[in-house]
Amino acid sequence: MLALAKELIAGDLGVIAAARQFHRFIDIPQPEISVLLGVFVGIHSETDALPIGEERSLWNSEALAREDKKVAAAEQAWRPEAIVAATQLVRILEQNS
Repeated sequence: MLALAKELIAGDLGVIAAARQFHRFIDIPQPEISVLLGVFVGIHSETDALPIGEERSLWNSEALAREDKKVAAAEQAWRPEAIVAATQLVRILEQNS
């Protein structure tokens, strides 16, 4: 989870891709972490139909071009909140390690 948060902050991973990966940690019982993961659950919920990663190869190029505009808009809209949550996750996880 720490590496994932750092990749997002560094810009090596997109917000939507990070949200999809953070989603697998949703059952972490630590309340402070759960609240921050909730940001990524929300992003995942709002963007789960958008094509990213390997699934892009399954899409028609015209449809993909349309969806890419939605992906770009979602990335831009969610990035500030995702970066704040990821930064706080890094702080918490580094303190606990």
